[in-house]
Amino acid sequence: MMTSCLTPEQKMQKSIEAANKECPMDLGGGLTMASVTSEDNNLISTFEVNEETMGISVKLWNMPEVKDAMKKSMVELYKNGSNKDVAELSKMCKEANYNLVFRFEGKPSGEVVEITVNADEL
Repeated sequence: MMTSCLTPEQKMQKSIEAANKECPMDLGGGLTMASVTSEDNNLISTFEVNEETMGISVKLWNMPEVKDAMKKSMVELYKNGSNKDVAELSKMCKEANYNLVFRFEGKPSGEVVEITVNADEL
C-alpha cells in the first residue's frame, strides 16, 4: 500500500506504530518516552519522569500556571516547524483532526499529569 493513498487516520496509525518501535526511548535528564497510543482522536505520548533524577515531583506540574507554561511551550514548538519530525507530526494531527496529549507519569510517586494540545491549536 502506497503512503500517498492512505487516509489521514491510516497515516497517523502507521506513525504511531513506528514511534512505538522506538519506545522506550531515553530522552535524558530523567525523562523516558514510554509509549505512543491513540484513543478517541487523541495521540497520546506517555513519558515516565524519574522524579529523583529531575529533583522535582510531577505533582507540582499539575499547578495551573505550570501546566499553562508547558502547554504554551509545546504549542510554540509545534507551530514553529523548525524540526522536520515535529512539523510532520503537526501536519498529520491537523489532517486527521487528532489532539496531542502529553502524559507524564512520575516515578516513584505515580502522579500523572496530562497536557492536551488541540488539533486546531497546532
